[in-house]
Amino acid sequence: VGGSPLAELLKRIQPGGSVACCGLVAGHQLETTVLPFILRGVNLLGVDSVEIPLQDKQNVWAKLATEWACPKTE
Repeated sequence: VGGSPLAELLKRIQPGGSVACCGLVAGHQLETTVLPFILRGVNLLGVDSVEIPLQDKQNVWAKLATEWACPKTE
């Protein structure tokens, strides 16, 4: 999603955890520091969604809106 929701999510990931980011709905800038990455071993994974079928994208968005929702970013 990018932007401030992604920055907030990176703060909350457990040590050694990973965040997959797909798209720039909330913006292309990421206001954070390198601390989550170097102190807690957090990984930021980019996902190229251009080649994913539309139905698969819709399924993921539906889960992000419900069972995968992050209360701090709503």
